[in-house]
Amino acid sequence: MNTLYITNSIFHIIYSFSLIKSNNNKGNNYLALAASNNTINKEIILKLFSANSELKDVITLIDIPNLKDIAHTYSNDTLNVIKDIKQLDIQELVIFNDDNLLSIYLGQYFSNKNIIVSLAQDGTKTYFKHKSKAPRYCFLRTIEYYKYCIMNNFNYRFQYISMAYGKANYISRLYITNKSAFDNIFDKECIEVKLSDDIVKLYSNTLISIELDENKPTIFFVSSLLKWNEEQVKKEFSILEILQNNYKDYQLAVKLHPRVSKEIINYYQEKLKWILITDLIPAEAYIIDLKKCYMISAYSSTAIFDGDKQSDYKRFWIYPLYGKTLKTLDRLIVKNPSDEIKILTSKEELVNL
Repeated sequence: MNTLYITNSIFHIIYSFSLIKSNNNKGNNYLALAASNNTINKEIILKLFSANSELKDVITLIDIPNLKDIAHTYSNDTLNVIKDIKQLDIQELVIFNDDNLLSIYLGQYFSNKNIIVSLAQDGTKTYFKHKSKAPRYCFLRTIEYYKYCIMNNFNYRFQYISMAYGKANYISRLYITNKSAFDNIFDKECIEVKLSDDIVKLYSNTLISIELDENKPTIFFVSSLLKWNEEQVKKEFSILEILQNNYKDYQLAVKLHPRVSKEIINYYQEKLKWILITDLIPAEAYIIDLKKCYMISAYSSTAIFDGDKQSDYKRFWIYPLYGKTLKTLDRLIVKNPSDEIKILTSKEELVNL
């Protein structure tokens, strides 16, 4: 079966590789880079191809240039690539963001040709629920999609963009890592595919820029911070200080979000005694080789990753410790996607892992 993957992040690429590996079909796999940082993502994939020729043999890379996920007029180069994509002979389209403008357009286009359109897991939002239907965002995003199609002379089909995961009528299949934890309220075909350990290890062996001592017990903290918010930064920093003071015999590493502000990076570099990881490589690639690891985060999707079955790997979510500083939780209902994730509600639990 020929399949096209529309990827917007490194995680999407890892999961696409995992899907290709799990399907083990002999068809053509087209991996389209549809992010603003395509140059970096392409360099990463080419390194992986060099390290594993089997991947190169089964994947055709497509670079869609000059993309922005807002209503704007594409360049001729971009439109020509999209035109070529629409002419591909495929039986399945896999997207990761059902509110991404290009993904919506291609999803509608291929669905209209009776081609399977699948939505693959993109972090914790697969499992979380919104406390409200966010009508203002949905309305504005729907209008933006209309403008996007008009500006690029795309055939427009009405699509109300909902915050409900997988609701769109052009989506017929869902790929997720923990099927038992997913509330399939729209009764879509649902297939469980986990991140491949082999793929994650390939990333780890080929790409990681900071060497960790894999034999040393490790506290691996995945930061929730993006933009500078003094109250939130100080809250997270106080949590890191507690860990630093109580796990002195442990290797301490903090993985910052790929889109974190430079201000937060500078603050942590100045204040923290931890190993600071600021690259684009997902935390899973660092964790998989550690023999003993406590992975701690507010509610990072990294915790969904099962890790190496031979390692002593424990996962913790600590979003209750952030209190009201996590504004995202004002609009989200958190659902634990795995029995292996322990949710800590007090600082006492944090010092007695």
